[in-house]
Amino acid sequence: TGSDGVILIDDALEPLAEKVINAVETHSKAPVDFVINTHVHGDHVGGNAALHKSGATIITHDNIRHRMVADNATKEAHLKSRFPMRDFHLNGYTAHVFHVPHAHTDGDAVIHFPEVNVILSGDILFNGLFPFIDLDFGGSVSGYITAQEKILSMSDADTKIISGHGTMASKGDLQSAHDMLIDAL
Repeated sequence: TGSDGVILIDDALEPLAEKVINAVETHSKAPVDFVINTHVHGDHVGGNAALHKSGATIITHDNIRHRMVADNATKEAHLKSRFPMRDFHLNGYTAHVFHVPHAHTDGDAVIHFPEVNVILSGDILFNGLFPFIDLDFGGSVSGYITAQEKILSMSDADTKIISGHGTMASKGDLQSAHDMLIDAL
């Protein structure tokens, strides 16, 4: 949050949208201005329609939008949610949003805040859990491993990694998850 607005990364399941909106507004004292989706699964994009209706701009990868349309999720928010991955300069920080192809799905985005050494991995990391790679939605084991390696290359011992599932992680946690996946092959 800051003078440029309130940014939310993913927005939970659709039935929880009102709770998410109220919680953010309680803590920020302002509505959500931007939502960045990390991938298409309902536990990450379910609140898009409600947040768009409340005035938020939804930012996704093209593949996320295409999947929403293909899955008959053609709500106004989904149809207007197509923006390329890029750098955003908001509230005094850079949010480097980039696509990692054919990883958890075919539309995964990772968000890196270099000034504060934080990376939001989406479901490229299930911290402490065996990962789910959605082959039906364009994910692949090799793409998942490559995505983890990209995040590892951007990390150091002080990097905080916010996983899609599980607790806050470190580079060591991500390295362990990566090594476990390699060993499982």
